[in-house]
Amino acid sequence: MAGEKSSSAGTGARRGPDPTSHSHRWKKSPWRRSSRCSPADGVASDDAAQEKVWPPKRTKDARTCVATMQDCREFGKMVAAEAYRRNFASAAHGALLGDGSAWVWNLHAKWFKDLTPVVDFVHALTYLYVTATVLAPGVVERWQWYVAWMTQLWQGRVREVIADLEARLQALEPMPSDSPLSPTDPREALRRTLTYLKNNASRMNYPEYRKQGLPVSSSMVESLIKEMNYRVKGTEKFWDNPEGAEAILQVRAALLSDDERLSEFIANRPGTPFRRSPTKELAQAA
Repeated sequence: MAGEKSSSAGTGARRGPDPTSHSHRWKKSPWRRSSRCSPADGVASDDAAQEKVWPPKRTKDARTCVATMQDCREFGKMVAAEAYRRNFASAAHGALLGDGSAWVWNLHAKWFKDLTPVVDFVHALTYLYVTATVLAPGVVERWQWYVAWMTQLWQGRVREVIADLEARLQALEPMPSDSPLSPTDPREALRRTLTYLKNNASRMNYPEYRKQGLPVSSSMVESLIKEMNYRVKGTEKFWDNPEGAEAILQVRAALLSDDERLSEFIANRPGTPFRRSPTKELAQAA
């Protein structure tokens, strides 16, 4: 499990655009303007071309990361401690993003009550697309239904999406009570999507979140997890010793953080040539 701070916290908390917060990271535009001088008149032209600066650069300390092999309860403590260290409480607006799982909102209720809980928009879209794929008789209908539901959700009209799906479920045969349905059964697809939307409807007010400048996608955390996985998952990577995996996660999280925690640890860890021996220090003091 991995958490990202400033741009996101833990499962996806991120500040809104608070100009008074000293720890808020303002994103610079990926475009820069340049002025050109016309050979004909020697006057600088203001319609200069725009050059895209790539790759975009994060500002110093923009992102810090935590990771662990422990369960979500222990992970929540780590994320909360890092959010406290980063002074998240000073932000005028903040959000905790999650995929809709209950354990995420349990952590929100315990550690992050001052942040706005937001369901990752892409996760919600996944449910809608799967439902449209199962229900639609063809590609055209599938895309039309999906786009219609997606638009309603983006506009904060999640109740209308729920009403539409409920009407479609009622038009089908009743759900069997003695045996589970296949995931490809339209009734099962509708049931799962309806459960997801109803459980998370209060966290899908996307127009309001955008108005406050809050994020609506946990893509930055998802990307961070992939960066973690490059080191701890893959061919010839076996973690029979959980303590070894935990140690690697801590080093990887420190490396991916934008502050100086990794270099400070290396400079001060026991045995480093850059750290004075306590024994010698005590002897000199005597």
